[in-house]
Amino acid sequence: MTHSLELHKWFLVELRRWFFSATLWVITLIAAAMTLLSTFGVIETGVQQIADGITDAESLTELALTMPFGGVLFTTFLAIIIVGSDFDNKFSNRLLTLNQTPVPLIGVKALVTAVLSTIVGAVTLLVGRISTHAILEAKDIAFLPQMDTVEWARGYMLLYMSGALWGVALGLLFKNTIVAMGIHFIYQTVAESAIIGAFPHVGKWLPGGAQAAMVQDPSLPERLDILPGIGIFTLWLAGLLIVSVLLLQRSAQPPAGLLEKNRHKPEASPVLAQ
Repeated sequence: MTHSLELHKWFLVELRRWFFSATLWVITLIAAAMTLLSTFGVIETGVQQIADGITDAESLTELALTMPFGGVLFTTFLAIIIVGSDFDNKFSNRLLTLNQTPVPLIGVKALVTAVLSTIVGAVTLLVGRISTHAILEAKDIAFLPQMDTVEWARGYMLLYMSGALWGVALGLLFKNTIVAMGIHFIYQTVAESAIIGAFPHVGKWLPGGAQAAMVQDPSLPERLDILPGIGIFTLWLAGLLIVSVLLLQRSAQPPAGLLEKNRHKPEASPVLAQ
């Protein structure tokens, strides 16, 4: 008996499953709320700095419009959850039982998370742009963005999708949702931030530094240009994915009867077909 994976069906099932999940919308809400709070805090501080002659309206606007950068953390978390849930359901064992390379299905997972990250990104960017304009106007400060809206949004959407793909690689590497999220949170918010702050000439070559280059984050003066940033991040991502796939393929082979057992489960039917 020959089994095949109908990848387009798997993609549609996964996309629908996670689009209608509470996980996507809770993460989107948190990312948007964090952006709103960060924007408010930055502008409140900036108002006094303008009064003291430390900064100006143009610089404050530019800084406030970088607050959606934190949303990349949540697109990474979303991807980790999407990938990690499959290991909780013995998805990797089913792959090995089918005796197929995991690469095609990893591609499907990556595509699903990239698509869903645009939802998180669109809401976060909308909140960031509108709140920046509204709060500055309420403070009688001119809204003076240096970058046009389309260019600004394009850079951040690329950032969010890169974060989602990074989350796929982390989920595959650690095979545990909580562990992957915890390690990534500590690395991004503590370790990498400390390195970038203390050694910017080194930090710009790290994954986070490369992502900052994608949006030309002004808080990182010593940064790469956009295209080199994309290239460096791609190399990091490719390396992490290769290691993750190799480790996944070396996983222990499950019992011979596992496939037939799983084939009778409802969640298996859209993926496994004769």
